[in-house]
Amino acid sequence: MFKFDFTPADLSDDGEGEQNVQSDAFETNIGLGTLRASKPVLNGPHDTGIDENMADAVMDESQKISLDTLLSALPPMISYSTISIPLESSATPLILPRRDLFDVRFQLMASDPDEELAAREPANADTTFLNAPSDLVPGVYEGGFKTWECSVDLTTYIHRIGKDTPNPRSVLELGCGTALPSCCIFRDLLLRDQDEAKAHSTAMYLQDYNKAVLELVTLPNLLLTWFFFNSSKAYRDTQPQDSNVGASSFPDSGEVAITSNLLGAFTTSLETRGITLNFYSGAWSTFDHSLSATCDLVLTSETIYRASSLPSLIAVLKSAPRKSVILVAAKVVYFGVGGGVRLFVEAVLKAGGTVAPVWQMRDGVGRQVLQVSFLSKL
Repeated sequence: MFKFDFTPADLSDDGEGEQNVQSDAFETNIGLGTLRASKPVLNGPHDTGIDENMADAVMDESQKISLDTLLSALPPMISYSTISIPLESSATPLILPRRDLFDVRFQLMASDPDEELAAREPANADTTFLNAPSDLVPGVYEGGFKTWECSVDLTTYIHRIGKDTPNPRSVLELGCGTALPSCCIFRDLLLRDQDEAKAHSTAMYLQDYNKAVLELVTLPNLLLTWFFFNSSKAYRDTQPQDSNVGASSFPDSGEVAITSNLLGAFTTSLETRGITLNFYSGAWSTFDHSLSATCDLVLTSETIYRASSLPSLIAVLKSAPRKSVILVAAKVVYFGVGGGVRLFVEAVLKAGGTVAPVWQMRDGVGRQVLQVSFLSKL
């Protein structure tokens, strides 16, 4: 099992501290200018803890999961806390709500593990990965329950460019997990006036390898984003205990009761504002390229850590329209695995694409947001 060589204590709900990372700084030229990276210290191929044969494992087929299915799986109550997204244009951060990880654990423990999770992950009914000392189990769990640093970076960058792309017609987030970038876009779509919304409908596609991730964190986070902004005001006005919740201010933590009236108000709000939410689980290698071929904004973060998955990821990215904006947020190097920006850029160039860094953080383990484009489609 592989573990990222960082634990974002301020992003994770489990209170883990940061690990000490051993690295040697080095400079590498990959045809896009000089990028600062970190050289991993590896003692041998077994240090990663990954079964190298997993690259050839049979991956789960991609499948669509309806919004109604995910809504029906919500518990009676969701516990949340907020996360602060730093903004380059303002000293005031963007505040987004997200479901607490302990609340996810509680829901899983409260259900029958043999029946409930088997329905979500038929081939992998064991829930132990949620508490295991690992951030992913290749072919089983890809780390989607936690919020990772590059997801925050991508959200920061999306907020910066949002004024230039105010009305995306179709958005795809690959490996979405807790879906902070999509929640940021969703928030902006909800803040549009209804006339503008009717004139510019938007389809959002959220993909994660694990159906359980979509069910337990992706959809709940979108629902929480809706609940704590003006789009849910009509519903909240009927709930006296929530009447003090405004569009820019809400409690840092708490619980939201999931009622049929709330879910009805949520789906009605989506309809009136021209937003459709579409969810897909499974491997990129079986993802329907006809969906990505319609998207003018494609996002992914913390997804290039394993070299064996790059061809299928790049194939999806390449299927997007030529004029689409494709953004990939990642660490320069993923320790113990060998994936990172250099291998990704080399793979994109080999596939006939180009890559340009549009944002970077040089301190510590280097992080970047990359814009990818392809002159020709598959």
